[in-house]
Amino acid sequence: MKKFLRKNFRFVLAGALGITLLAGVNMAAKASNDNYGYAFMLQPKHYNNYTDWRYRQTKHDDNPWKVNLKESGEGKGTIATFWIEGVFDGMWFMASKTHDVKQGSGNHYYNANSIARETNVKLGAENNNYSTNSYYISGYWDEETW
Repeated sequence: MKKFLRKNFRFVLAGALGITLLAGVNMAAKASNDNYGYAFMLQPKHYNNYTDWRYRQTKHDDNPWKVNLKESGEGKGTIATFWIEGVFDGMWFMASKTHDVKQGSGNHYYNANSIARETNVKLGAENNNYSTNSYYISGYWDEETW
C-alpha cells in the first residue's frame, strides 16, 4: 500500500482535493432559511448601523431576505428600521426598501431589488425616530431564504 501511495501520490492528492472542492461547491450552492445573529448599539438620531456582508447568490428579486428584532434596549414592542444594501461596482447601494420592525414580532420577510442579485449584501438598521438616545438591539437575519 505504501508503495502504491508513493507511486500515485499526485493522483491520490488530486482526487482527494477534487472531492473536497466538489463537496464545498455543492454546499455553497444551496441557500436556505438561516438565522445569522446581529447585535449592535443603535446609534442616536438616524445614524446607520450595519452587519458584516454576506453573499446573496440568488438571481431572483423575489427570494426574500429576513430580519427578526429579538431584543431592544429601547423597550418591549419598540421599533427599528431595517433594509439591505448591495455592492455594485465597488459602491454600496440600497438593495431593498426600508421596513419598520417591531421588537418581539418574529420573522419578517421582504423582497430585494435587482441590485441584490448575486452580490454581497449587508443588513442596515437605524432608529425609527429622531431620538438622541442610543440603545442595544439584537436578533437574526438572512440575506436570502430559499
